[in-house]
Amino acid sequence: MEAESSAAPAILSARYQNLKSSFKMAVRSLLSACSREDVNRVFEGFTDKEKKNIYGMLVQLIKSLHANLEVDFNRFCEETEVGAILDKVDEMIEEQSLDELSSNSIDFGDMKEKIKQVKKDEITYLTSMLQKVEKSNNEMKSRIELLRNNQDLPSIKGAVEKLRRWNAEFEKNI
Repeated sequence: MEAESSAAPAILSARYQNLKSSFKMAVRSLLSACSREDVNRVFEGFTDKEKKNIYGMLVQLIKSLHANLEVDFNRFCEETEVGAILDKVDEMIEEQSLDELSSNSIDFGDMKEKIKQVKKDEITYLTSMLQKVEKSNNEMKSRIELLRNNQDLPSIKGAVEKLRRWNAEFEKNI
């Protein structure tokens, strides 16, 4: 079984590759990085170095979200056997093009139900991922609003200190 799983990623159907690349493009457009000007505008009370560090952390966060979503998508595809289903679709299309009369032997109802289930699962998964991202965005907006209103100065100082520590650790690791 391990031989199959190690060989499977090397032989991806064109449909499966298209699905994966479409997902990557969709995620990329949903999670686009904010501009440096946006960060400067939102954190105008911070020094240029702090703004640069915050921007760097935001870029890393977005890259991490991209990677996590891609890993989760790949795992979801493996769990639901999307590749195998698309391979079966390709086989059926090829068989049908070789022999037009073979369409009577294909169980379209079963295939249709499997595809419906995969699509429903995909929609559920993407909806849950979108909700997680929206929740994260709302939390970030709340924190930014608190910073703007200067209502929580002790926690701001703590956050700035934490950002400085993260930045120092980040610079050490570079």
